[in-house]
Amino acid sequence: MYMEEVIEKTEQQILEESFRQIVANFQSRWTAKGSPISPAGIWNYAMSVMRYEFHKKFDEDTAKYLVEQYKPK
Repeated sequence: MYMEEVIEKTEQQILEESFRQIVANFQSRWTAKGSPISPAGIWNYAMSVMRYEFHKKFDEDTAKYLVEQYKPK
């Protein structure tokens, strides 16, 4: 059982890294166009990625935590 927990945690870490990379790539592509993107734009993109590409792949708390990191201040 312990080994399954370790494997599951690793899969969750991979998903988190993938989510962060998708958002970072979006920001890089947008910036490469020569126009800045607002923090609200990044947050909206992170929300849509979480909703459509990572739907139910994270537990509710993790999903909220990840999206909150991009929330504009």
